[in-house]
Amino acid sequence: MFRWMYVSQSTIQESDNRSEVDLIVDKSIQHNRKGGVTGALIFSGDRFGQIIEGPERTISLLRENISKDTRHSAITTLLYGAFRDRIFSNWSLAYSGQSHFFGSILGAVELGKDNQLSGSIASVEKLFNEFSADITGFRFESH
Repeated sequence: MFRWMYVSQSTIQESDNRSEVDLIVDKSIQHNRKGGVTGALIFSGDRFGQIIEGPERTISLLRENISKDTRHSAITTLLYGAFRDRIFSNWSLAYSGQSHFFGSILGAVELGKDNQLSGSIASVEKLFNEFSADITGFRFESH
């Protein structure tokens, strides 16, 4: 089981945020179901944060595809590696909608920097853990 957690800069025009992110979510749900992937996406309006979990080869391919996606820039990996248990075991993708609250946490990540302060990584990791604990109001699809 592999997990990848990253933060990236959105290159989507503000007027297209909703439609483009909805497209990302819809396609990700379909793809994740087929590939045995679970995870969550958070969006602040100008930054994405995502955590995906699944088979190593599948996560590696997703990482490669997201790196080529022109809707992202300055993709910064916070965690990547083997893990024993899934955090989002029942969700092919959890998404809560655009949130400026997420922006304050994602904004602490210095994009493009390989060695993040442990506090920045811990803050984003805590955000995902809290996100997984409370599904009220989230748009999600069961795995």
